[in-house]
Amino acid sequence: ARPVAEVALLFSRPSRDWNPNVKFPPEALGIAQELERLHVPYEFIPDEKMDASTLAKYKVLFLSAAECMSDGEVAASLEFARNGGTVHMSVRAGICDEHGRPRGKWPFESCIGSHGKGRVICDSDFGGARRCMPETTPSRAFDPKDFDDSPQFVAAFRERLGKVVAHARFWTVDAPEEVYAMPWREADGTLAVHLLNATGARPPVKGEKPPSTTPEFAPLDSAMTISLPAESLGASRAGGAAVLTSPDFEGERWLPVRVSPDGAVSVELPPRSLKCYSIVRVVYGAGENTPNGKTPTKGTMK
Repeated sequence: ARPVAEVALLFSRPSRDWNPNVKFPPEALGIAQELERLHVPYEFIPDEKMDASTLAKYKVLFLSAAECMSDGEVAASLEFARNGGTVHMSVRAGICDEHGRPRGKWPFESCIGSHGKGRVICDSDFGGARRCMPETTPSRAFDPKDFDDSPQFVAAFRERLGKVVAHARFWTVDAPEEVYAMPWREADGTLAVHLLNATGARPPVKGEKPPSTTPEFAPLDSAMTISLPAESLGASRAGGAAVLTSPDFEGERWLPVRVSPDGAVSVELPPRSLKCYSIVRVVYGAGENTPNGKTPTKGTMK
């Protein structure tokens, strides 16, 4: 299976190791964590995969704080923008080569703004690092350092991030931000939406040791609607089904698929369908049967 994402984040190992001005991981991970909270699918791509063929499937490329980039990575980023993509950097990306040696001239200097069919954005006050929740363990007091959870900053950061990825939001799901959701394309073409309920988890406050006990996972009381573009399913016709499975209940649950006149596909999960972890597989078949000829049965929550 492969994640269905139109947003890519560069994970630059040279920048992790050699950045001269800012730390690379907090900026990149902060952007990724906020995309998860906004239910925007994304993928990290390693620096050795930064080429035209890899980038062709995406609409947005975040370089974040990649100050150390090879000539090939810079060229691939600019070609991506010329072909219609959006390149976003939180610092002056590429001021050094892949060995951390300063360049005489910033390679993106004449490219900021419109570039070919796309655009290149340098936002030096983006602040992804301020949304990076650090890891901790039950034996260590939590120290969020620069993590900023103030409503004013969060709202401003999400507005700016939302504008960058507005044309690359493959889907929408009206779930709480603590529900982690990701669509995947399985080998047979089925679209599988993975849902993890983290609403029962509470991040520790500064100076507090996180609990060592497993949080309770109460079923989500609200309904959720997953909206997908019809072309994502090869669906130019009405009909079909979504099958809900989970280790939290036995059997399978049948969910109807609706295709609106404008081609949008929606699947509704009733209240209490998600306890800890569930998968929604969107398939097409005849009547109430999945393609393998089996009819889902309504399961009982454990």
